[in-house]
Amino acid sequence: VGLRPGEVVVLANANSENLAPLACALLTIGVPFNPLAPAFNEYDMENMLRTTKPKLVFADADNYEVVRKALERAVPRGDTLPSIYVFECTRDDVTHAEDFMKETGS
Repeated sequence: VGLRPGEVVVLANANSENLAPLACALLTIGVPFNPLAPAFNEYDMENMLRTTKPKLVFADADNYEVVRKALERAVPRGDTLPSIYVFECTRDDVTHAEDFMKETGS
């Protein structure tokens, strides 16, 4: 994924069996993360995303659209939007967070 020191990951997820392993992995590799309430409305989400300037964002299928719209407004025009990884989602047009959970053999 290419995270650098000081870059932040946002976790806009409800509690699930996927969240704890992700948080532990981020702590293990020294990446700070900001857990956000998945029920935030678009404007509160935008404010937090503008404040934290995340490199990656994890969301749930239920709040993906809120997170996406908030990111589009929070990130300055011309800057690259952070990738959004979605847990437990059947949509084909999102990046699935479960792909991070697959064994790599290393």
